[in-house]
Amino acid sequence: MFATCGDEEAALKHLRYFLLTKVVFLAGCGGGPTLAQRQVESAPAVHALQDGQFDDALSQSNTILEKQPQTPEALLVRAITRYRTTVNQLVLDGRTLAMGLGSLHAADRRAQELANTCTSSRKW
Repeated sequence: MFATCGDEEAALKHLRYFLLTKVVFLAGCGGGPTLAQRQVESAPAVHALQDGQFDDALSQSNTILEKQPQTPEALLVRAITRYRTTVNQLVLDGRTLAMGLGSLHAADRRAQELANTCTSSRKW
Protein backbone atom coordinates (compact mmCIF):
# COMPACT_ATOMS: atom_id res chain seq x y z
CA MET A 1 0.00 0.00 0.00
CA PHE A 2 2.58 2.46 -1.20
CA ALA A 3 1.48 5.93 -2.15
CA THR A 4 4.20 6.60 -4.69
CA CYS A 5 7.07 4.89 -6.43
CA GLY A 6 9.43 6.77 -4.11
CA ASP A 7 7.76 5.13 -1.12
CA GLU A 8 8.19 1.70 -2.68
CA GLU A 9 11.86 2.38 -3.34
CA ALA A 10 12.33 3.53 0.24
CA ALA A 11 10.58 0.38 1.46
CA LEU A 12 12.90 -1.78 -0.67
CA LYS A 13 15.92 0.02 0.82
CA HIS A 14 14.60 -0.71 4.29
CA LEU A 15 13.98 -4.29 3.26
CA ARG A 16 17.57 -4.67 2.06
CA TYR A 17 18.83 -3.22 5.33
CA PHE A 18 16.55 -5.54 7.29
CA LEU A 19 17.76 -8.58 5.33
CA LEU A 20 21.38 -7.61 5.89
CA THR A 21 20.91 -7.12 9.64
CA LYS A 22 18.95 -10.37 9.85
CA VAL A 23 21.83 -12.22 8.21
CA VAL A 24 24.33 -10.65 10.60
CA PHE A 25 22.26 -11.49 13.70
CA LEU A 26 21.61 -15.03 12.59
CA ALA A 27 25.30 -15.60 11.92
CA GLY A 28 25.85 -16.44 15.59
CA CYS A 29 23.54 -19.46 15.45
CA GLY A 30 25.68 -22.58 15.19
CA GLY A 31 24.94 -26.12 14.08
CA GLY A 32 24.27 -25.93 10.40
CA PRO A 33 25.47 -24.14 7.32
CA THR A 34 27.83 -21.30 7.95
CA LEU A 35 26.88 -17.71 7.26
CA ALA A 36 28.82 -17.77 4.02
CA GLN A 37 27.05 -20.96 2.87
CA ARG A 38 23.61 -19.56 3.69
CA GLN A 39 24.41 -16.33 1.89
CA VAL A 40 25.55 -18.19 -1.20
CA GLU A 41 22.51 -20.49 -1.17
CA SER A 42 20.04 -17.69 -0.53
CA ALA A 43 21.66 -15.05 -2.73
CA PRO A 44 19.58 -15.75 -5.87
CA ALA A 45 16.31 -15.44 -3.92
CA VAL A 46 17.46 -12.30 -2.10
CA HIS A 47 18.67 -10.67 -5.32
CA ALA A 48 15.43 -11.51 -7.11
CA LEU A 49 13.53 -9.92 -4.24
CA GLN A 50 15.74 -6.83 -4.32
CA ASP A 51 15.20 -6.55 -8.08
CA GLY A 52 11.43 -6.69 -7.61
CA GLN A 53 11.04 -10.10 -9.25
CA PHE A 54 8.70 -11.40 -6.58
CA ASP A 55 7.49 -14.55 -8.36
CA ASP A 56 11.06 -15.58 -9.09
CA ALA A 57 12.11 -14.81 -5.51
CA LEU A 58 9.29 -16.97 -4.16
CA SER A 59 10.16 -19.83 -6.48
CA GLN A 60 13.84 -19.70 -5.57
CA SER A 61 13.16 -19.47 -1.85
CA ASN A 62 10.86 -22.50 -2.07
CA THR A 63 13.60 -24.43 -3.88
CA ILE A 64 16.08 -23.53 -1.13
CA LEU A 65 13.61 -24.49 1.59
CA GLU A 66 13.05 -27.91 0.03
CA LYS A 67 16.74 -28.62 0.57
CA GLN A 68 17.15 -26.83 3.91
CA PRO A 69 13.80 -26.02 5.55
CA GLN A 70 15.28 -23.83 8.27
CA THR A 71 17.26 -21.41 6.12
CA PRO A 72 16.27 -18.06 7.67
CA GLU A 73 16.99 -15.93 4.61
CA ALA A 74 14.85 -18.12 2.37
CA LEU A 75 12.07 -18.15 4.97
CA LEU A 76 12.25 -14.38 5.14
CA VAL A 77 12.14 -13.99 1.35
CA ARG A 78 9.15 -16.31 1.17
CA ALA A 79 7.36 -14.41 3.95
CA ILE A 80 7.96 -11.06 2.27
CA THR A 81 6.76 -12.26 -1.13
CA ARG A 82 3.65 -13.80 0.38
CA TYR A 83 2.98 -10.62 2.35
CA ARG A 84 3.32 -8.50 -0.78
CA THR A 85 0.97 -10.78 -2.73
CA THR A 86 -1.57 -10.61 0.07
CA VAL A 87 -1.37 -6.82 0.36
CA ASN A 88 -1.73 -6.41 -3.41
CA GLN A 89 -4.82 -8.63 -3.41
CA LEU A 90 -6.23 -6.68 -0.48
CA VAL A 91 -5.75 -3.40 -2.36
CA LEU A 92 -7.44 -4.84 -5.46
CA ASP A 93 -10.32 -6.15 -3.36
CA GLY A 94 -10.67 -2.71 -1.75
CA ARG A 95 -10.79 -1.03 -5.15
CA THR A 96 -13.39 -3.51 -6.36
CA LEU A 97 -15.48 -2.89 -3.25
CA ALA A 98 -15.21 0.88 -3.65
CA MET A 99 -16.21 0.66 -7.31
CA GLY A 100 -19.13 -1.59 -6.39
CA LEU A 101 -20.29 0.80 -3.70
CA GLY A 102 -20.00 3.69 -6.16
CA SER A 103 -22.13 1.78 -8.66
CA LEU A 104 -24.72 1.00 -5.99
CA HIS A 105 -24.85 4.65 -4.99
CA ALA A 106 -25.32 5.72 -8.62
CA ALA A 107 -28.04 3.10 -9.14
CA ASP A 108 -29.79 4.22 -5.96
CA ARG A 109 -29.67 7.82 -7.13
CA ARG A 110 -31.12 6.87 -10.54
CA ALA A 111 -33.91 4.89 -8.85
CA GLN A 112 -34.69 7.89 -6.66
CA GLU A 113 -34.79 10.16 -9.72
CA LEU A 114 -37.08 7.71 -11.47
CA ALA A 115 -39.36 7.56 -8.42
CA ASN A 116 -39.45 11.37 -8.32
CA THR A 117 -40.28 11.49 -12.04
CA CYS A 118 -43.13 8.98 -11.60
CA THR A 119 -44.47 10.90 -8.61
CA SER A 120 -44.37 14.24 -10.43
CA SER A 121 -46.06 12.77 -13.54
CA ARG A 122 -49.01 11.57 -11.45
CA LYS A 123 -49.73 15.13 -10.41
CA TRP A 124 -50.60 16.04 -14.00
